[in-house]
Amino acid sequence: TGLPEKPTITNTEAEVDKDFVVTWSEAGANSSNCSIKYRLEWRKQPMTRSTEMVQRENIVETHLKITGLEYDAEYEVKLFAVNKQGDSEPDVRTFKTKSGMYLYLRLLT
Repeated sequence: TGLPEKPTITNTEAEVDKDFVVTWSEAGANSSNCSIKYRLEWRKQPMTRSTEMVQRENIVETHLKITGLEYDAEYEVKLFAVNKQGDSEPDVRTFKTKSGMYLYLRLLT
């Protein structure tokens, strides 16, 4: 048995809403009897001293809805597969949220 393989975030959107679902492919287990869970971390970019990292642990599904992001911002999202041996290498992606003005204009048309 060993560390789980790195999972892969499968989202392809160029821009996401302030609430969106992160999806990923399952991590391969080096041993079939190791139960794998996932940990997702996200933080706004660029990082400052006051930037908070948010995380959700013990995820058993291959998706998680992130809510409460700010419009017109960039977020770094890290995904880890976790088993009793420890954490996989993270898959790291950056997502840009849509502009609030764009959504406002769309509502008017």
